[in-house]
Amino acid sequence: MKTKILRPSDYVQNEWTGGTTSQIFIYPDGASLSERDFYFRISSACIETDKSDFSKFEGYNRFFTPLNSGLELTSNGNAPKKINPLELFYFDGASETSAAGKCIDFNLIYRKSLKANLTVATYSKTEIISYKPFPSSEFLLIYCWSGAFEVLGQTIQPGETFLIQNCPNEDY
Repeated sequence: MKTKILRPSDYVQNEWTGGTTSQIFIYPDGASLSERDFYFRISSACIETDKSDFSKFEGYNRFFTPLNSGLELTSNGNAPKKINPLELFYFDGASETSAAGKCIDFNLIYRKSLKANLTVATYSKTEIISYKPFPSSEFLLIYCWSGAFEVLGQTIQPGETFLIQNCPNEDY
């Protein structure tokens, strides 16, 4: 098992049509968002325009959640859906998807051939995290939006991500 704290200074910053994005983690190492040669990517974006269109990712699925304020998402011509902070929205990466509203968000994009999950957990104070991953998990990433938490004896601060790699059948 390997662990690492990823800090905002480690994240790759980019501009997109709706604002800015911070690539927190991409796998495999050296993969490229623009080349679409990654297995999965974790990111957080600042949606800075009142209306924005999401990039399409053919062959990928996506999890999305606003972190600081809600917005409306429209996907594949369906009626707009209000998404509240920390509420998950799952959609096909090839969908025509747009947002109305500004927020900071959190995203997981992964190849359809993979199994992935995104869970939102909230705590009222600094807590020690005890988490058991799925038996086949190779990666566990825990992102701290606010507050702080302790996992495996390390304190994770807001904006930081705790990465556990190669973690099948282990308890934390």
